[in-house]
Order: sequence, then C-alpha cells, then structure tokens
Amino acid sequence: MLCNIYFGNIEAILFDGVFEEGSSHIIRGCSSTDCDAVFVQTKSDIHLLLRIVDDFLLISSSKDTSVRFIKKLNDGVPSLNVNINGDKSRVNYRISLENNSTGKMEEVKACNDFFPWCGLLIDTRTCEISLDYNRFHGSHSIDTVVIHRTGNEGLNLKKKMKDFVRPRCCQRLLFSSDVNRIDMIRLNFYQTFLLCAVKLVYYMSGIGCREEASTQQLQFIYDSACDTIHFAFSLISSKMKHGHWRSTSSISTNLRNFTSFQLSWEDAWWLGRHAFRHVFQRQIKMRRRSARTQRILCQLFSDCARSGNGISSASEKELLAVTSRAFRQFPMT
Repeated sequence: MLCNIYFGNIEAILFDGVFEEGSSHIIRGCSSTDCDAVFVQTKSDIHLLLRIVDDFLLISSSKDTSVRFIKKLNDGVPSLNVNINGDKSRVNYRISLENNSTGKMEEVKACNDFFPWCGLLIDTRTCEISLDYNRFHGSHSIDTVVIHRTGNEGLNLKKKMKDFVRPRCCQRLLFSSDVNRIDMIRLNFYQTFLLCAVKLVYYMSGIGCREEASTQQLQFIYDSACDTIHFAFSLISSKMKHGHWRSTSSISTNLRNFTSFQLSWEDAWWLGRHAFRHVFQRQIKMRRRSARTQRILCQLFSDCARSGNGISSASEKELLAVTSRAFRQFPMT
C-alpha cells in the first residue's frame, strides 16, 4: 500500500486509510530537488500527493479521498504530538472540522479559482502553476536584497542579478509545457524578470549607482542584465532537459518527458528586456527630473528586437498581453 513506500513512519500513520486499497498504480518521484511526490491511480480516480519539507498537498479527482485526507491531517498523531496548523490549511470546497484545542467546529479556509501552496499558485480550473506574488504584500524588495560594498561592486552586482532569478529558474513546475500553456510559461518568465529588475533598482541605489553613474557603468549594468536573461533561459532549459525522477517503479520512465520546455529564446529575450525597461520607466515617472540614470538604461532596453533578435513564435500583441496580465498580478514595491 501507499504508506509502505512513502516517506516515513509518521506519514504511514497519517495516510493510513486515506487511499483506496485497490490502487493499480503507485509511482513515487520528485518534481524538484526538495519536493517528493506520489502518484496513485485506481480504477475510477487518480491522486497526486506532494510534500515539501512539512507541507503537504493532495490533488485528487475524488472529493471523498480529499475529505479523508484533510480529516486525517486534522486528527494528527497525538501520541507523537504531531498536529497541523489550521491557519495554513486550505481546501477548494466547503468543510468544517473540529478544532482540537477548543473542541468547536470551524470551517476550513477555502480557495476557489487559485490555490496557494509553498509560494506557488495553482489554478484549480486548469492545474496551471504560477508564482504566488501575493505573499510579497506588505514587504519591499530591499528586504531580501543583501548589498556588497567591499569592492568589486560591478562583479557583485552581476552575480546578484543571477542570484535573483536562480530560485525561480530551478522550479521546473513553472516552465513545464506539460503543466502550463505557453502563455503561462511566458508570464512566469516575465514576472521572474520584473522581480529581478525591481531588486536591481534597490541594489543600484545601495551601492551608490545613482545620478553620478558613468555611461560606461550603465552599459555594464545593461550588459549584465542581458547576460542574466541568457543565463536564466539556459538554466531553465538545462533543468528541463536533464531533470530526473526518483522512483521505486519502472512506470515512472514514462514521465521523463514531463519536463518539456517550449519557450523560445526570441520570446524570452523580448520579455526579459521589456521587464527591465518597464521598471526603469516606472522609476522615471517617480523621479521625474532626477532620473538621468534611469533614462539612459531605459533607452538601452528600448529596442526589444535589436541585434537581430526578433519575435518568432509569438506576435508582439501576444507578448504585450502577457505583460499587461503580469502588471495586474505583481504587487511588490
């Protein structure tokens, strides 16, 4: 049964009786280096159970299984003092459970179209995955930016830009064409660079790169940004191509094509440069007269099709629709 090949003794207790005994396929794998997964198939239903550290997610075609799952977790393991955090529990239907502390029945928080989990946002209608930027509400980009002032500021800035995008590029669920449609993949890539550009602005301010920056320094920043776009695209492509599944079943070999990646370099180039340009344009509006640095950088990023990198798989209208959608979902300041 599932629990015999799952993660450990606690999970074996928690999930005992959750899944049907007549499971025909049980596949264990991983969706990333820190995420374990179990796929369970019966004659009538399919279930996907994921875990990142101590956060569990069940995606199931059976509401009865889902109800058993949430009730089991809510009961916990009193003998081991294992309990779930009711404030962080979510379902996409209405259900009330007994509060183990008060003994009262309380409704579990419900999500309708979008389900947040571990920094990701899952569309319950399509199962597409994007980043949950709502978790940035009430915070500032500079809160997570470590600024180096010990010399070699330029090289440190170039390295930090890659550090800004690396965590998102390593999340294969965001860029798999077997999970997301191409417009969602473009959105995830674009929002990655919106966040990178916003952090770059604060980093530049922190190292004193403001109005006194020389043309040569600004050209270096521009070249570093372009290099970061190429780095991100290459890293994602590599993760998609060389991604692997840990498994206890040979059936999982059929899942190796899970990591297909269909974002073209031309689209990635356009979206990345547009993200930097948009952020610097916003800075110009905020700073007005004292925006020389931003104006020069904005001009450098203004021609999204320069150097022979045109738009191939998408029209400019399609890409602009992606940017408009991204602006509506991006709350970070």
